[in-house]
Amino acid sequence: MKLTAVLDTLREHELLIKGSKTKLFRTHVEFQGLNVLAEGLSPTESKVSAVVEWPAPKTVKHLRPFLGMANFFRIFISFFSEMAAPLPELLKVSGPGTRGIA
Repeated sequence: MKLTAVLDTLREHELLIKGSKTKLFRTHVEFQGLNVLAEGLSPTESKVSAVVEWPAPKTVKHLRPFLGMANFFRIFISFFSEMAAPLPELLKVSGPGTRGIA
């Protein structure tokens, strides 16, 4: 779609854009922890660091948020399912009084 078509559509619907917040012709945009490029998506360096520097979970309560965050980035990690396969098993309670991760 051409820029003029976008601007015409905005004008047609009486929508305004603020020039100081508008950045046209960019090749890279960072959005919600992802780098958006013409070639596709990749995680930002800050998100990669967050996963790498996450402290080792000691309890199931600490494991769940890590799995949630890591699962979001599974599309960027080769063989993620094979590497992470043992982790969901740790969420299962094996008996009464079982708490934490061995």
